[in-house]
Amino acid sequence: MNILVCDQPFDLSAGAAMCPGQLGTVAYEGNPANAGLTWQEVEELQDGVLVLFAAVFGFLVLRKLL
Repeated sequence: MNILVCDQPFDLSAGAAMCPGQLGTVAYEGNPANAGLTWQEVEELQDGVLVLFAAVFGFLVLRKLL
């Protein structure tokens, strides 16, 4: 996959990306082997979602009781 690059910042004022300098391409090859999450990261995300759910549920219960 190639990525477009410009040697100056892109100008977005005309509603489209314009390159005021030299436009070029750079070859990019991502590393698909590291694209996924590890099991440890999955567990951490699940723990965070569970804590968030419990906090919101507790807040809603307290609000209904008061």
